[in-house]
Amino acid sequence: MSLSCADISAQTDSIAAAYDIDEVNVNGVRAAGDIRDIASRYSLSSSDFARLGVSDLTSALRRLPGITLRDYGGAGGMKTVSVRGMGSQHVGVALDGLLMPDVLSGQIDLQQFSLSEISRMTLSASGLADIFQPARNFSRASVLSIETQPTEGTRIGFATGSWGLWSPAASFSRRIKRTTISLQGGYSQADNNYKFLIKNGADTHKERRQNSKTRQGYLGGSVLWQPTDSSSLRTTLRLSDNRRELPGIVRLYSNDNDEVLRDKSFLLQSQYHVALSEKWQVKAAVRWDISGQKYHNGQPSGGIRSENYLCREYYATASVLFVPVRQLRLSYSADFWHDALHTTIVDRQRPRRNSFLQSLSAKWSVRRLSLMGQVLNSNIGKERHVSPAVGASYRLLPRKELYIRLMYKDIFRMPTVTEQYYYHLGTQDLRPEKTRQANLGLSFRHVPTADRGFGIETSANVYLNSVKDKIVAIPFNMFVYRYQNVEKTVGKGLDLMLDLDWFFSEKQSLSLTTNYSLQDIETRPTNKDYSPQQIAYTPLHSGSTTLTWGNPWVNVATTLLFASATWTTNEHDTGTRIAGYAEWGASVYRTLRIKRSEWEIKCTVQNLLDRNYCIVAHYPMPGRNFNMTITYKIN
Repeated sequence: MSLSCADISAQTDSIAAAYDIDEVNVNGVRAAGDIRDIASRYSLSSSDFARLGVSDLTSALRRLPGITLRDYGGAGGMKTVSVRGMGSQHVGVALDGLLMPDVLSGQIDLQQFSLSEISRMTLSASGLADIFQPARNFSRASVLSIETQPTEGTRIGFATGSWGLWSPAASFSRRIKRTTISLQGGYSQADNNYKFLIKNGADTHKERRQNSKTRQGYLGGSVLWQPTDSSSLRTTLRLSDNRRELPGIVRLYSNDNDEVLRDKSFLLQSQYHVALSEKWQVKAAVRWDISGQKYHNGQPSGGIRSENYLCREYYATASVLFVPVRQLRLSYSADFWHDALHTTIVDRQRPRRNSFLQSLSAKWSVRRLSLMGQVLNSNIGKERHVSPAVGASYRLLPRKELYIRLMYKDIFRMPTVTEQYYYHLGTQDLRPEKTRQANLGLSFRHVPTADRGFGIETSANVYLNSVKDKIVAIPFNMFVYRYQNVEKTVGKGLDLMLDLDWFFSEKQSLSLTTNYSLQDIETRPTNKDYSPQQIAYTPLHSGSTTLTWGNPWVNVATTLLFASATWTTNEHDTGTRIAGYAEWGASVYRTLRIKRSEWEIKCTVQNLLDRNYCIVAHYPMPGRNFNMTITYKIN
């Protein structure tokens, strides 16, 4: 069981049941931490990706409750994610613990990350999972944490699939005394010229996607130095280059487009952690980030012209943890960053912004009760705001892992530099968002005590969100947006998660991972002539189920993904409804161990029934497609 609702703040060891069976390893990995956490948290590790039949990062995210994915189709199409209907701008993306710049984390395109470089991915639905982290991490409604630390040894992988996909990747990590050196890189390309159906009255026409080629690569490295058992210094460098042809809106007899987007980024960050004593710990980090976007429109219309953008960010953070007594943890964090945007637009200003955040947090745990309180002070540009947060967790039964949690959080979000000043996106008169979110949850876990047995982990969370002056993006195409404020939205929802593991013999097991989300997210205009409506691109019902059979021969997994109908506008105008969908996929994988080396072979089929559907209007999703990955590892 690896899809977990857990706490990782105490660096609790994972509880795992692993069986080596005739060169096959069947894993049932449980919660990567402690389910008594105040925040609802869901985690997937690199070993889970094969077990769940995951072929890319967005496929992994669709296995998590509360997630709404906006997918423009194909390996090259843009993919953004929203959590609990609050919008992608409220999802912070932390790379190895540090939140990425707004130009990337606001309306983030998840295509920039490769599955092969990720060792663990964790979604915190409130961002309150750990009090000892940068203040910037508390400023988001939810945080997606991506860890890239590879395991020691050499790893070489190659993936190929439908529509010209091929993707080599490699990583190397070696420990020399107290220093660990890691390198990783990868490249991916695909034509993405898949077939789709378009209806014209009673007739159905077969078309093929055009202008969808993608070429992307990344190169990274890190040096981890541990001069003592209680201190560490990690420096990370990451470069990425992504060139994508942007497929246009599909209309009958009009499927051509001539738009190209080139993304380049350079990131250098250094993180230091030291435990001065049993009572004091210190974290500090600095980062320099440069990201550039070159947008080319070969068929300009409506004033949409080609432009270039370059954003620089300088970021520094420091945190102190004080443990006066065993039951009490206190933390103070201070973050400062400077953003600067340059464009090729002659008549546009070059905005600069300074941001300073401070957080003061406390967590008290005694016997079966944990309490947490926090205050975040935000100074962004000319805006000032104080945001409180409180939470509690209680173990209902002394000898059973059954917990109830309660959380409230206030959030203030300034419009990003992207939202205000990009010529293709920006609206300079946007108002800041003010958000309140509350969560009530229940979690239970049972771990088998023998080699054979039955394990279960389940959680249920109900939540209420209220957003004033919500910033929403109205897409013109895959790059050009217009942002506007919506007076108020209110969200009521339910997230359910269930993991079952049954080790019914020494060599075989069954695992069931399932989740369901109910997202009732409505606009609440002050004008009484308008009734509340479900916000655009947010399904009322969504979820997934994966069944895995582990055995000595070939492990098999099958997955069903589904979502109900959505709307392309908040007003639900005629003709703006997008039908719901269900997608079925399957995968087989096997791990072979030969002396010190390990071979992993995985084959995946997505959209097995070849269903024709859209997640974003007029951007058809791929039909049946195949993917095969071969990975070689040696320690």
